[in-house]
Order: sequence, then structure tokens, then C-alpha cells
Amino acid sequence: MILVKAPLRLSFFGGGSDIPTHFLTHGGTTLSATFDKFVYVSLMRTPQPHIKVAYSSTQYATTLEDVKHDIVREALREYKISSHLEISSFADIPTVGTGLGASSAFTVALVAGLERLTQPPTAQSIPSPYHLVRQAAKIELDRVKSPIGYQDHIAAAYGGLLLAEYFSQKNNPDNPFAVQRLFTRVLSPTIFDCLFLVKMPERQVSANVILSEGMQSAQVQQLAEVAKHAKSCVQQNHIRDFGELLHECWQLKKQANPNITTPEIDAVYQRSIDAGVLGGKLLGA
Repeated sequence: MILVKAPLRLSFFGGGSDIPTHFLTHGGTTLSATFDKFVYVSLMRTPQPHIKVAYSSTQYATTLEDVKHDIVREALREYKISSHLEISSFADIPTVGTGLGASSAFTVALVAGLERLTQPPTAQSIPSPYHLVRQAAKIELDRVKSPIGYQDHIAAAYGGLLLAEYFSQKNNPDNPFAVQRLFTRVLSPTIFDCLFLVKMPERQVSANVILSEGMQSAQVQQLAEVAKHAKSCVQQNHIRDFGELLHECWQLKKQANPNITTPEIDAVYQRSIDAGVLGGKLLGA
């Protein structure tokens, strides 16, 4: 059996600039961090002539085309596996609709497992984080056509507090992104001592609709530029500036796409601000 885990992430700044339709023309920058909750994927060869996929439900398929899970089906197609395999997935916390990058963490973990399954287990066969991102993005963006970007795959593959830069085809046609892992000073409190998560109610407008609507390129670039300023805040442990940047970006996003919020979300956010919170954002779409 092969067991792989990939971390969930908190996205802070620059979301939208990591989508290829944007950054291949304009470039982009995102800042995100993973935390100590994971998505796990197990893979095991089986003598049974089927593909078994177990997650929130369990399904058996005798042909690749019968696999209902889009990411699993396209990943197996990419690695030329059509039978005699069982795949299971589970997580430390509920992930459906939480905006923590779970689908991309699942894809990265699945790709890592398939790489090991199809390659001899040597030190040279261990895939690099860069390779995992490219393969996961190929499956989830190109094959499944999910309306997302590279940011979540980068977080799951690299882990840590990350500044990712995305390059236009003109500036770097061969390498679409570069990743810098940031380290904060050992100070107390740090930015991460000052964060908390609030579970929001489900929205009637789906995340995919919001993502597909997108924002204007100029607005996305403005958010990407803020990510660069946030990098300095992290490195210098300027907590107040970091929070105020989150608040500034939240206002920009609401102006760019009214569907991104709801009266319930606005009410929770305002109560938080009234209680002394510096700023916040929605995770995911």
C-alpha cells in the first residue's frame, strides 16, 4: 500500500492571478500558507479486475470511462492505469465547501501516489514539488477543466508559508511559476497567532460560478501587487499591516464581484471588525 498526505492551505493574497488565462498574459503573485491538517490518499494494487474509489461514497468501475470521480478518472488516464487498483481518500477535518484547497491537495497526493506506483522506488524517482504541481494542474485544469489556478497545487506540493510568482509566456515560456518559502522571525505573537477560522453557511451561488465569472485583469493585478507588500509584512512581523491589507483586498473583491459575498457573510465580517479584528477574507471561492 502507498499512503500519501498533502496539507490544506489558507490563501491570503493574489487569488485569481494564478489562473493561466490571466498570468500567461499579465503575470501574477500569490501568498498562502499550509497548516497542520491534511488530505490522505491510499493506493493499493488488487487482484480484482476493477477500479475501486472510496471517499464520501464508494464506487466500483470495470472500465476507466465508468469512474465517476473526474480527478481520479483523468489521473488514471494520464498514468495509463485502467484496472486492478483501489484508491481511498480521507482527511483530518471536513473539507467539502470549506475553501481550504482540498480538491487540489487530493490531486497532488494522488499524483504523488501514482508516480510512486508506476516508478521504481528509488531516490531518483521521488518527484519534485515542481513536477507534482505541473502534473496536478494538468489533470485538474487541463483535463477536468476546473476553473481554478495553480496556487492550491503549489501549496499542497511545497508546504509552508509561500510566495508564488507566475510568469507570462513572453517573460518565461518554459517555467510558468517560481516559489519562495518565507520564514518569519521567532517573535511572539506572530501573524499565525492572530488568525482564526469561521465556518460560513453555504451560499446559493456555487463556487464554480463565482470562479468562472472572474474579475477584470486590472483588478486581479491590483490584488497580485498587494501580495508582494504582504510578503514584507510577514518577514517583518507587521501584524497590523497584514490585517489591514486583508481588509483592503476584501473591499476590492466585493467591488469586483458582488456575488462573492452575502448579507450573512457581511454581517459576520462587520461583527468581527466591531470586535477589533483588523481584516479578513473568504477562503476559496
